[in-house]
Amino acid sequence: MHQPTDSSGAKLSHIDLASFLGTGVKGPEHQALLRLIGTLVDVPPYAERT
Repeated sequence: MHQPTDSSGAKLSHIDLASFLGTGVKGPEHQALLRLIGTLVDVPPYAERT
């Protein structure tokens, strides 16, 4: 579910994850979601962290 800010109309919309990530747009919403997904993945101690 996407909830835009009041200034952009504030109309809720539903979009599946693949469509959301596949839009090619890399806005703050995408970055926040990718950070959240990253917290769910175990990183081996020998892996480089970026």
